[in-house]
Amino acid sequence: MKINTRIAHIVPVSHLEQTQNNSYHMSLAHLVGQSETYRNFYRRMSDEGKFVIMDNGCAENAQLDVDSLIVAAEQLKPTELVLPDTLYDGASTFAKSTIALERFNNSLSFKPRYMAVPQGHTVEEWFESAVQLLTLSVQTIGVSKFLPIITKDPDSRLKAVALLDRYLNEHEELHNIEIHLLGCDEGPAKMHEIFIRSPYVRGCDSAFAFIAAQAGIMIDRLTLRPEGEIDFLNGNVSKTMLDVAMLNFDSTAGVRDNTGVWC
Repeated sequence: MKINTRIAHIVPVSHLEQTQNNSYHMSLAHLVGQSETYRNFYRRMSDEGKFVIMDNGCAENAQLDVDSLIVAAEQLKPTELVLPDTLYDGASTFAKSTIALERFNNSLSFKPRYMAVPQGHTVEEWFESAVQLLTLSVQTIGVSKFLPIITKDPDSRLKAVALLDRYLNEHEELHNIEIHLLGCDEGPAKMHEIFIRSPYVRGCDSAFAFIAAQAGIMIDRLTLRPEGEIDFLNGNVSKTMLDVAMLNFDSTAGVRDNTGVWC
């Protein structure tokens, strides 16, 4: 059965409350200790039964060590933890994920889901990494936004998901595995293409809507990610523009309802 796909909009601290009705959230572990407002918001989302992912900071070049990830996780009690990874290095990622998973299972006071993030320089290397990571006790595979960058192929995530879909279909014991798209530099139309093709893709996280609002750009099917970065702690735009940007992103990605309690 096709999963009801959702979008986790990444916004600065000053705009977090605009995402409070969404059922799907991405928190960044390295920000948990930097802002009480940030920390309290995502803990509240967890307490309300929303699906809260806690990323490890690798994509922001701010990956925390395992001890620090444990501290942040205990503060948020997220639904799902992203295991540590090394950009483009499948062997290092598997080693890091294996060690972290054992530490989390032995140290955390609660039982979260786990997401592993395959790595590689090609789609084939990425798929080999994914198959290896599926030998661990994880529930989700994350597909990094950096795969199209290293492969120089804008369709590489579509191809990677197709390979993984086929593998999951061939292994009955893996039918409950879900897929999450980490980031969205390709634009929401590409997310829609992946969403409609894969029965395993659960959702995507992205600061795309905020960056578009910051640049004053209206999102449609042809919109690519504008120039600009997100200032997580101090960023600020018109609330109306951000609301419109998030709604347009959802609509273009084919997400009909991003609100409510996750089920």
